[in-house]
This record gives sequence, structure tokens and C-alpha cells, in this order.
Amino acid sequence: GYEIDFLAVGTEGQSGDAILLRFGNLTGPREKQRVVVVDGGFKDTANDIVQHVKHYYGTRMIDLVVSTHPDSDHINGIHDLVATAAKGEIHIRELWMHRPSRWRSTVERALRKAEGTEYDTAARRTLESAAELEAAAMAAGIPIRDPFTALTDASGKLTVVGPSQEFYCSLFEEEARASVLESR
Repeated sequence: GYEIDFLAVGTEGQSGDAILLRFGNLTGPREKQRVVVVDGGFKDTANDIVQHVKHYYGTRMIDLVVSTHPDSDHINGIHDLVATAAKGEIHIRELWMHRPSRWRSTVERALRKAEGTEYDTAARRTLESAAELEAAAMAAGIPIRDPFTALTDASGKLTVVGPSQEFYCSLFEEEARASVLESR
């Protein structure tokens, strides 16, 4: 069986994503189930995620947290989830996120082209947040993997269908180019 829960994130003028999945033998022991969090919404969403996992799933274990992209309405709640795990209040077995440390040269090359644009400022802020999350997860001992095409979780039931590593890198160039044209 499976459950998919979409948590309310944000307000009328501002929304984000926090999706919780539980699948496997839902009436059996916890070892026969997987708990996955896809995106963490805003900062205040983390507590809602923890309470939902504890209350409805009956566990403090999150098998996998996935950051689809590091915009604030998706990643800020993950920051607090990792901080909660670092305190020992929950346990996160694995984090999938696009690590800035792995793509620094690609990102910097793209951002140099967009220097002085709104994209440059926003992208730098977003990447800084992702770098902070990466460092916090590493400090908490949470293994991190980049979610590119064909990555599969430990259960073999979840597989990333995209983006490929090449496409991901090309997006930085494309967005930088578009922001330069737009600013002109």
C-alpha cells in the first residue's frame, strides 16, 4: 500500500511544497515501510512534517528526504528537519539534493554571464542556502546523493527520471542567458 500526504505550505500569497509518502506493508512493522519527504516547504513547515510523521506514521524515522530544487519554498523546511535530526529528535537515513559543492565551476561560469542581474542575486542566495543545507547534513552524519536520472532508493521503488546531470548543468547556462537578455 501507499499513502501520499500533501501538507499545506505557506499562505494565500505564498506557497511551496511538502509531500510525504509512506509505502510498503502499512499494517505491518515499521521495517516493512518506507517514509519519504519530498521538499520541506518553508522554515515553519518542518515542525508540521515531524508531527505528521510521528502522529500519522508512528515513527521518528524518515528514510529519505528529497530536495527537488533549492528555492526557499522547497528547501527551508529541510534545513529545520536536518537541525531536528542533529538534535536526535528524528532520524533521517538519506538526503537527495543537488550539492553546490559538486557544481561550483558550472554555476560560477553561468553566474558570471548574468552578473548584476536579478537572476545573479537570486541564484547566489539560493545556492548559499543549498550549501548551508549540504554542510548541516554532513555535520549531522546524513548521507547525501545527487538526484540525477536513474538514481534509485534503497527499496528499489523510487527512481529519479530526470534531470540528467548534463541537463541540470545546461539549465544554469540557459537561465543565465535568459536573465541577461531580459535585463537588456
